[in-house]
Amino acid sequence: MKKIITRVLALCLAVMMLMTCASAAYHARQINQADALNYLGLFLGTGKGYSLEAPLNRSQSITLILRMLGEAAEAEKGGYQHPFKDVPQWADKYVAYAYEKGYVKGYNDTTFGGADTVTDYQYLTMVLRALGYTDSGDTPDFNYRKSAVLAKELGLVSSTADDAGFVRGNAVEIFWNAMRVKIKNSNETLSERLIAQNVFTQEQFETASDYAVNGKPADSKTDDKSDDKKDDGKPDSGEKKPEDYTWEEYLAMTGEERQKHFEMFESLEAYLKWMEAAKAAYEKEHPSIDVGGDGSIDIGDIIGNN
Repeated sequence: MKKIITRVLALCLAVMMLMTCASAAYHARQINQADALNYLGLFLGTGKGYSLEAPLNRSQSITLILRMLGEAAEAEKGGYQHPFKDVPQWADKYVAYAYEKGYVKGYNDTTFGGADTVTDYQYLTMVLRALGYTDSGDTPDFNYRKSAVLAKELGLVSSTADDAGFVRGNAVEIFWNAMRVKIKNSNETLSERLIAQNVFTQEQFETASDYAVNGKPADSKTDDKSDDKKDDGKPDSGEKKPEDYTWEEYLAMTGEERQKHFEMFESLEAYLKWMEAAKAAYEKEHPSIDVGGDGSIDIGDIIGNN
């Protein structure tokens, strides 16, 4: 019985580690892509970072998409109009510009739903429209509710399944992937168009591409300016360094707190190094594992019976 319990315990720990590492790798990629976009001046912060785990509302989504297109400055000049009655003042010019360009539509003639959390298919619909594709007319390119189908064909996403947990990190991935997608009826990718418009240079894009794959060098500075739009933001890490947290403190964290803790590290490698050291220190101080009312099992026994 003791051998069965220890095997099950070891298996559970292994599964937990695999799940943690997979999640860490996923979010590390999003951090790298956010750094790449930040380097190009397309993705700003709020003074506290990126907030990749937070949801986006529809107004914030428009701001991100206009930055993706290099059109935010043009929108800020004003002169555009929209019919909606529920757009916050800070987003008025952005929504008006996007509405006249056909990037966004409302729920009806007067309701935009700017404060509503954007869904994955709504966000993809806006991005596809911005890239020149249409979901209206006699020969639409896609159906807005199934926008992920065309998005996958273009390389914006890897799955057509609905994502009920769509957050900023997902938007960042789509944002970065869009850089290599061709504008409809053109041989020009979005990044090539932005280079031609002097939004950034080819050299800068190559540097950003390296950041997206390999991570940003530790001595590189992130442009984390705060603005009223708050379309990006990362929870403040506080004064305590991520490597100062103990394994007990980590185990006591909620899922959201663990995500914030992970994002405090410079790289996935640094996070995994901390995890290994923290667990080793914990096991040294706690050489036994309680199993219900059966007492404790020595860690040496667990290793020997596996």
